[in-house]
Amino acid sequence: MSAFHPLSAIAGLVGIAALNAAPAQAADARLDDANAHLVKAEELLKAAEDPGAERPFDGHAATAIRLLQQAQAQIDLAKKAADMPKPARRPRGQRRP
Repeated sequence: MSAFHPLSAIAGLVGIAALNAAPAQAADARLDDANAHLVKAEELLKAAEDPGAERPFDGHAATAIRLLQQAQAQIDLAKKAADMPKPARRPRGQRRP
């Protein structure tokens, strides 16, 4: 019989912590890419605005910026949803408790 070694307990705890941290990276990296493009588009629209214009872009640029911000929020929600653990499925024919 082998003796208990304290380093094995530490290694086990580190492994458990790593497994618990892993879902934070589970979201598709393409979501980050899409978000980066939205940020760039927003920056370009803001740079194109002419503060001296009477009706800058007839308000369409401001609407586009607002929609880009909404899209960024939806991407954040999609990333969070992708990182959430999936509920266990019940076997077929089994009723809910």
